[in-house]
Amino acid sequence: MRVNLLGYANDDQISDLVFERDFLWKNQEVTLAFVNGDQEKQLQFRRIYFQWFLSTHIHFKEVPLNHSADIRVGFGLDKQSSWSLIGSNSAFYSYDIKFGKIFRDHKKTNYPSLVVAFNTQREILHEGGHSIGFNHEHFHSLANISWKKSFIDGSMTPDLPHNYIKRNYLKKIAPNKSLGMFDT
Repeated sequence: MRVNLLGYANDDQISDLVFERDFLWKNQEVTLAFVNGDQEKQLQFRRIYFQWFLSTHIHFKEVPLNHSADIRVGFGLDKQSSWSLIGSNSAFYSYDIKFGKIFRDHKKTNYPSLVVAFNTQREILHEGGHSIGFNHEHFHSLANISWKKSFIDGSMTPDLPHNYIKRNYLKKIAPNKSLGMFDT
């Protein structure tokens, strides 16, 4: 058994995830609320998202939206995009979809910190991993990924702004800020 950022892992794979130490949850109990979605969507989300219980020290407690939840979940709110703030950033920031801005959210309002476009297992687990502090494997400084020049300069994908490419693909996390080689 390997020791990792979340204590003792039940699953060896989790010890190889890439994370940003500054954004790991310090609290063992993290509150979660739904911004929208019917009971069926919320139940499906719970069934999948709470699988993170199995290999982390985090205990999720669902609360009503007006109780200042740490993680605020929205369904299909952002033009068929799925995303999540990384880890404990959710407790301090929210995302205003209308204006496309992350803002300091002292009151933890009804703005989301995690959005899934489609309520699928892949999207919920992927964004859920981000919400507890994990990041993409290509951010690891030892990942040794070679990107095509046409991708880096944006000519391959003109619909993606260069800042988006830099932020979501080219960013590197120092070895002392992440534990494993791969985000599985």
